[in-house]
Amino acid sequence: MPIRISKHGSAELQDRGVEVAWLCDEDFELSVQLVALSSWVLSEGIGLEPGHYGIDIGFGPRENAGGGGESLSPAVMKVIAEKGMMLYFSEYSAFGESDET
Repeated sequence: MPIRISKHGSAELQDRGVEVAWLCDEDFELSVQLVALSSWVLSEGIGLEPGHYGIDIGFGPRENAGGGGESLSPAVMKVIAEKGMMLYFSEYSAFGESDET
C-alpha cells in the first residue's frame, strides 16, 4: 500500500474515502516515496479542488539507518496544506525477514 491518497467527506477522515491515487506500488522505502509524492503533488495534486484528503504513507524502517533521508519542499507542503491534505505515516516491520528465535 505504500502511498494511498484518498478524498474524504469530512476533516476527521473517518470514512474509508475515495481513492485518488496510489503511488510506489510495493516500495516501502520512505525516501523513494517522498520523491514520488512530491512529484505527484506538484503535477497532479495541485489541480485538485480543496477538500479533505488523506495521504497514507506506508513505509518500512531502513536497516542500519543513521540519519539523513528525503524531505518535502516548502512548495509541496504549501500545496498539501492548501488542498486540505493530512499526512499519515504508517510504519511497517521489515518484510521478508526470517524469525531467528
